[in-house]
Amino acid sequence: MLESVLDTALAPIGLTTAQWGALRIIYENPGSSGADMSRIAFVSPQAAATMLQRLDQAKLITRRPPKRGRILETYLTERGEELLREGDHIVDETEARFFSNFTPTEQKDFNEYLLRSIANMDFK
Repeated sequence: MLESVLDTALAPIGLTTAQWGALRIIYENPGSSGADMSRIAFVSPQAAATMLQRLDQAKLITRRPPKRGRILETYLTERGEELLREGDHIVDETEARFFSNFTPTEQKDFNEYLLRSIANMDFK
């Protein structure tokens, strides 16, 4: 549900939640490969490759050959950085609205419960 709310909020700047997330990953991991993105985002290599193709076509990223090896390195373009900043602002505002009727203690508890629930899914 939150993803659809974020998709709606990000639509005016031409991004989806998934695209904003991919831009965030690239910003935090400059030079990362498609395989790196796949691992970080928990998506298939094919899904990561498709996302990177779309971001490249939109001129939000640039892919460069590495100094060594064959794996393409991925970087944000100036436009990609600009849209990421706009998207960050939108996501921050949306999250603030999401938690607007929570007390600080409830927000902390909610986050703790969510993290514990996620930990429950670790099938080691």
